[in-house]
Amino acid sequence: MYRTAAKRLLLASSASGNGTSRYRFPPFRCFSSVDSLSFPNQTPNQHQHHHHHKFQNTNSSDSASSTSSSSDWSAQDASHHRSQNPIPDYQEEQARVLRASLFHVLKLGWTEAAMVAGARDAGVSPAIIGSLPRKEAALVEFFMDDCLQRLIDRIDSGEDLKSLIPSERISKLVRIRLEMQAPYITKWPQALSIQAQPMNVPTSFKQRAMLVDEIWHAAGDEASDIDWYVKRTVLGGIYSTTEIYMLTDSSTDFRDTWAFLNGRVKDAFDFKKTMQEAKYLAETVGAGMGKYGLTCCVSGFSLSIIFGLISMATASQIVAKLNLNPHPEGGFYFETLRDNSVMLSKSQLPPQYKVERAVNSCIYFLLPSGNVSNLHRIPCAETWHFYLGEPITIVEMNEEDGEVKLTCLGPDLIGDNQQPQYTVPPNVWFGAFPTKDFNIGTDGTLLKAATRDGESHYSLVGCTCAPAFQFDDFELAKRSKLVACFPKSEPLISLLTFPE
Repeated sequence: MYRTAAKRLLLASSASGNGTSRYRFPPFRCFSSVDSLSFPNQTPNQHQHHHHHKFQNTNSSDSASSTSSSSDWSAQDASHHRSQNPIPDYQEEQARVLRASLFHVLKLGWTEAAMVAGARDAGVSPAIIGSLPRKEAALVEFFMDDCLQRLIDRIDSGEDLKSLIPSERISKLVRIRLEMQAPYITKWPQALSIQAQPMNVPTSFKQRAMLVDEIWHAAGDEASDIDWYVKRTVLGGIYSTTEIYMLTDSSTDFRDTWAFLNGRVKDAFDFKKTMQEAKYLAETVGAGMGKYGLTCCVSGFSLSIIFGLISMATASQIVAKLNLNPHPEGGFYFETLRDNSVMLSKSQLPPQYKVERAVNSCIYFLLPSGNVSNLHRIPCAETWHFYLGEPITIVEMNEEDGEVKLTCLGPDLIGDNQQPQYTVPPNVWFGAFPTKDFNIGTDGTLLKAATRDGESHYSLVGCTCAPAFQFDDFELAKRSKLVACFPKSEPLISLLTFPE
């Protein structure tokens, strides 16, 4: 018995009169170095309402709980779980065209040109592309749906996951899913850029939420209430960060990426730390999904009080109000502008720009206390604008001259010499941290301040890129390489990079 309505929706069925039929994803070749996945013949039980169960996870009982939760699952309840989040169905001709288009992505990218070529291969008039409202986004979303269905099929047909503890299951499933993107890795930054466009964000968010939910269920999760949101938020961050890391990984068979993934999953299973750091975000997600009602809470006053006694909202309220999402580098963001009225071709740009782009782009960026923006670099200049909250320190590391520079943005222009705006030059490693979280000595040593509540202590800024930001150019720093270039700044680099 299938565990999801997606299986039923995607089964081909004839419609009356017009000959239109619906399409179920058939098997599609992917390249993976992971051993064949297996699972028990019975389908996992996903309790009647999965967010009303307690998550059983301790170091001593991890393996035992994973085995028992797998064996206790029932097909009926799991089917109920997936029926709440079915994969969309596609008209048969549309699906044929989209599937054929995937074979042209490596040459033509996630573009309308690839879709036209796919239509010709499928023996369908290219005019059908006009029936897809968001063209390139439809192609990326079809691929995402296809990958999810293939992951579900792997889970349903496998037999050995039950022998793994939950953390190992999660690592294995995330790896299997990301390896489906490996054949398209050179074009995947373009897909991420398409997904990040404001008109595509709702569908992209839903697809990733469904993926994360499937992985947690396959891992035997029985979380309840706020734990349910916390763990899905954490796993979503792990998935997105590993996805970005994979883009710049030159190791054989993405060996460094999988080591990075295993480290992040291991860290996440320290739930005492994770729960404390992620609780506020989980509450926001719950509010956004209609599960929790957040009350208005005045936790302090912004220094913008001089402009009219404006009370400062909590971080959760701002995340919900501005529709912010987790950023791969840390913190939360939402793209507010991508000016496509003026497009710059590659021939109009310096060689470090990999693809054409809009003339500029802008985002909101929120960094709560206890979080950092990890070091990264892009080929364009990025201007930061301070909006609300506490000061934030921007760290720059320039490989050309060896300079390490710290700049503080904030509202206190006179007393503390903070700046309301600052531009980071192109091709420089940069990141950020909440200024009051650390004291930095003249020798670069870090002294952590008292732990502070991320709900009440945060920075809200804007970041503008010209030319526009593209994930094609985004590069996360590797700790060992930066330490080799800036040995005296090792404490700072360790703070602002992921462990390797």
